[in-house]
Amino acid sequence: MWKKIFLKISKELIPKCDYCDGVIKPDIVFFGESVHDFEIALNWVKDADLLFVVGTSLKVYPASLLPQYTKGDIVIVNKGDISLEYLNNYIYFDEDIDNFFIKLDKKLFLEGKNDWRKN
Repeated sequence: MWKKIFLKISKELIPKCDYCDGVIKPDIVFFGESVHDFEIALNWVKDADLLFVVGTSLKVYPASLLPQYTKGDIVIVNKGDISLEYLNNYIYFDEDIDNFFIKLDKKLFLEGKNDWRKN
């Protein structure tokens, strides 16, 4: 199924669904669109002991406001400038996301000794 969708997206200027004629787009929020399930996300953030904020400059409202509602610590991973004006309890890594998580994986799994994926 995904191959069919991939071919459709790569061939059509504005790909449309064969069943409903709706525009096929990624599951993201574009500028100007309303945020789906924002209240659910807000509740998750409020309950978080540790919040990872990944791949965002924290400059686009309303999602940029979410991290300020956590009582937990915040880990921010983003390459480039970010807005930190509302945050206090954070650590920021100005790093490529893939590189960061590869390093974290190696550190946490002690190079495979505790790797749950091998069990």
